[in-house]
Amino acid sequence: MKALRSYPGVLALILVAAAMLVHGLVDYLNYEVASPSFLAAIACVFSAVLLVSVYEFKAFKANRKLLRNAKG
Repeated sequence: MKALRSYPGVLALILVAAAMLVHGLVDYLNYEVASPSFLAAIACVFSAVLLVSVYEFKAFKANRKLLRNAKG
């Protein structure tokens, strides 16, 4: 697996998730109410993981195709 900066969009999603998590925590501390920001943070992390898996799957398919062509 490569560094996160080599995947376009993943670092931005993780930064948004961190911001949403902090926003939700501040809302909870100030108003003692669960904020939808927690759900947004979980969704951003899930999207980032999904995006990394798509990039890795595409790289796996390309590498497998190169190996198959090199053998044949």
